[in-house]
Amino acid sequence: MFTEVNHQKPNESLFIKQNLPATTKETLNHLEDYLNNVDNFERAVKKQFSIRTSIQYIEQIGGKSYKDNIHRCLRAMYSNSMAKSCSWLGQRGNVKMKDTTIINIIKDVVATSYTSTTSSDYESVVSEWFRLASSRIKAKKPLV
Repeated sequence: MFTEVNHQKPNESLFIKQNLPATTKETLNHLEDYLNNVDNFERAVKKQFSIRTSIQYIEQIGGKSYKDNIHRCLRAMYSNSMAKSCSWLGQRGNVKMKDTTIINIIKDVVATSYTSTTSSDYESVVSEWFRLASSRIKAKKPLV
């Protein structure tokens, strides 16, 4: 049952934090399933509080600009190894990110903080961040 103080299961926040950043497709699918599992009323309530917990976590990330905020959120949610197998539209066998719950939560949080940011701005920054994941991985490898 939910606690009276914050109406979420005591380990829900821990569950979300332990699964971030997502490091595999399986982790991403598990997290998306967790956020979208609505088979009955209790699960509907759970979904709302799961999403609220995610929103609170993302709101705390912040950033100096909308682009910095998006980058910081994406780094918190996805590892570079996971990100290299993702793309905005899911082309070339990649995971389609455009319609995921997490991406939409980030978009809503950023839009609230940076009201002049358009959907096009957001999509460009996010798609570029996923596209450049392999470059970030290469840049972190030590030179031999």
